[in-house]
Amino acid sequence: MEFLRNSRTLKALTDNSALNFQCADEVIEATYVAIIVNPTVILTAAGQAATLTAMVAASKTFRHVTIVCPSDVAFQGSPLKVVSLVQAAALLGVFVAQEQSANFTHAIFIGPGQVGTVPFEVYCWWDGWLAGVRNQFDWEAVGASWFPIAGSFAAAQAVREVFAQVCGKRGGVPRSSSISLWEPWSTIDQADSGPSEIHLVNNIALVGLGHLGQGFLWNLLLLPIHGDQMLLWDYQYTAEENIGTGVLTTPSDVGTRKTRVANRWLEAHGWKTALIEQKFTAGQKWNAEGPPLIVSALDSPIPRRWILDADYPLMIDLGVGHGASDFEYAQLRMLPNGATDSWTNSEKQKSVDELLCRPAYAQMADQCGAFSLASSSVAVPYVGLAVGALAVSQLLRYAAMRSTRRILQIELSAPDMTSTGGELPEPTGSLGSCSIDLEQRAAQIPQ
Repeated sequence: MEFLRNSRTLKALTDNSALNFQCADEVIEATYVAIIVNPTVILTAAGQAATLTAMVAASKTFRHVTIVCPSDVAFQGSPLKVVSLVQAAALLGVFVAQEQSANFTHAIFIGPGQVGTVPFEVYCWWDGWLAGVRNQFDWEAVGASWFPIAGSFAAAQAVREVFAQVCGKRGGVPRSSSISLWEPWSTIDQADSGPSEIHLVNNIALVGLGHLGQGFLWNLLLLPIHGDQMLLWDYQYTAEENIGTGVLTTPSDVGTRKTRVANRWLEAHGWKTALIEQKFTAGQKWNAEGPPLIVSALDSPIPRRWILDADYPLMIDLGVGHGASDFEYAQLRMLPNGATDSWTNSEKQKSVDELLCRPAYAQMADQCGAFSLASSSVAVPYVGLAVGALAVSQLLRYAAMRSTRRILQIELSAPDMTSTGGELPEPTGSLGSCSIDLEQRAAQIPQ
């Protein structure tokens, strides 16, 4: 199908409007995004993470993306294993420019820049574990920049603001918002500042390597530390539509199992991997010699219940909505062994029947393809990246022997209004971790 590669993103425009896929594609085609990098901010850990995340999220969503930076910059660490900004841009298909152009329709600023030169402008902001975006009327300088995931969340949120404006959900000014990745349940003026020393679990299992699973891995690989082993669990092969949603997926990966795609990136960053290329089925049980932590990034509630019943010491579950009206709504569950489930069954088939009656699908010559497209979920890369940033942050909190919340609910249109439910007490024993002081490391990075 002509729009297959970007179909999961285009559905966000078509499924809640009168647009067909051709018109939605024209909207995307008319969008020119500039990522404008402050030459000082990009020398920091959060600044480099924000730049990389903005580039990968924007280039997967839009066709015309330009990185604006006066000169090339060496990267200290990157999920893409590139050594400079120019190399990253070449890999992602992003144009490189030394100065701003009048052709841009939207601008994402990584640090302070020249205000008021582009019709729609959004500024990435962070300070330690705090992260978010600002508009040109509410701008403030970034703060402590040693936590890379704060930069990643800010960039994902900035791309979200651009996409919302393109979809007609934002006017000419983005919404300023912030969240504490250490304490999402607290306002940023009341949240604990969070430690600069982080602890990462050495042995992790990850089930599901779609856009949520890859968003989780992207943020994990932004850390300047790696664990011992990652168990990758997925039975699916990479398809054309996964190129536009998976931040670690390239066109050459089509036809390759998703486990092999993730394995390539993880091993390049020092992780040892084990692969299970079959479905997670009912009745499987945790082995005491295996990972103490399992992360699920799946669509259906049924296998998630099977994973919960497998009695892992801790299950972290990532979930998002499927349709054009709820794809930005996410839940993060932290479920210890013995927890009860709270997932609800999807009414996906009912939604498919309704979509097939819309002109965007009814007018398609290939009705088998129309059914397949209507059955698929809306998936936009910045969602997986933002949810992944939140999940990795809470994993770091729990590994630091701190309590957290059993359920976090976040709407990316207003992340500062995150709601929570129940407390997960600090672990009674170590999950097995390695550690690094990010602030000390940042002080050692050559400028």
